[in-house]
Amino acid sequence: MKIGAFLACFDSWRLDDALSFLRDNGAEVVELSTFGRRVAMDYDLDALLASATLRDELAGRVAAHGLSISSLSCHGNPLHPQAEIAEAQIGLFRATVSLASQLGVQTVVDFSGCPGDGPNATYPNWVTCAWPDDFPRILRWQWEEAIIPYWKETAKFCDDQGVRVALEMHPGMSVYNPRNLIRLRDAVSPTIGANLDPSHLIWQQIDIIAAIRYLGDAIHHVHMKDCELRSHQLGEVGVLDTTPFAEWDRRGWLYRTLGHGRSPEFWKQFVTALKEVGYTGTLSVEHEDVLYDAADGTAKAIALISAIRPASDELNTWWN
Repeated sequence: MKIGAFLACFDSWRLDDALSFLRDNGAEVVELSTFGRRVAMDYDLDALLASATLRDELAGRVAAHGLSISSLSCHGNPLHPQAEIAEAQIGLFRATVSLASQLGVQTVVDFSGCPGDGPNATYPNWVTCAWPDDFPRILRWQWEEAIIPYWKETAKFCDDQGVRVALEMHPGMSVYNPRNLIRLRDAVSPTIGANLDPSHLIWQQIDIIAAIRYLGDAIHHVHMKDCELRSHQLGEVGVLDTTPFAEWDRRGWLYRTLGHGRSPEFWKQFVTALKEVGYTGTLSVEHEDVLYDAADGTAKAIALISAIRPASDELNTWWN
């Protein structure tokens, strides 16, 4: 497993300063975003698609700092019921997949998307309960008429580009837990896998180690981000908390730097479980901790990963 970081967390930095900082703190790879059709601060997505010279320049700048590109990310809602929003995200995703293919990057991270409650909806409808009976009917329509058909078509496009998809199981999206991820993967193809970000599963009370063993080789990418459940607020709002993140001190849970939600002992179990299921990909730090700035939080997270990550992906039974 390689230690990485999500470059979007350093969007206000100069590119070379961010790359230098990450390398000096122990990162080996970087995850690039294409949000707003911008890539790595200095590049336009469409210009990169059109110019091998620019692509070589970007890859060269990353390599000059002793790093390589692990993945591209373009989180959005391709199933949004407003056509212009969905089409913009679909276009961004396909452009991102094309760029990944041109750069020799295997993995693109996205969300599954979330449709509305039917063909005439205006806004997404994220269903989180089994009753009243309206909700199962909404889910049936969403999965049969929107989610599975879209991803079947999209997976074929990705296959043609030699790129796989890592869907982040995220609140507000139809694929938000491991069972839903496997449901979609089984209905589509192994091109669909998970971007395992434990922070989104911790507040749902999902057993993360059990989730890793359940997902197995469906894990295509990993985000290293912690989550703190704040007991003094949970009594007021529970975990289905719509309090704005800017009002962090009123929330029932927060995204945290590694080791500030779960203990270092948990993270040892986490990387061990990943090795047990054969994961050899990236451990990409995504900083979203309001109490630490990006540099501080990312450096602390990388230091923890460096201390606990297995030195080799190989199994060792020299004594046997």
